[in-house]
Amino acid sequence: MRVVWVDEGLHAEAWTRAAKEGRDGPSLVDWVSFLVMRRIGVERALALDAHFTRHGFRAFPERRPSCGGTRRLHSRALAR
Repeated sequence: MRVVWVDEGLHAEAWTRAAKEGRDGPSLVDWVSFLVMRRIGVERALALDAHFTRHGFRAFPERRPSCGGTRRLHSRALAR
């Protein structure tokens, strides 16, 4: 595992992008992740939200339309 510290420059770039996209876009944390992942060459993300795939990453587990998306996955997990 590699730890990447969020310095002032990375934070400022992520903040600018998050502010530009607004409330419906990726969060500040997502933007930090996107920027770091691109810098170190990561293409796949363990992620359940669609922001990662919309921004060019391959997410796993893959979301399948037949399972009803993330909400249904969470409800099934909570019901067990």
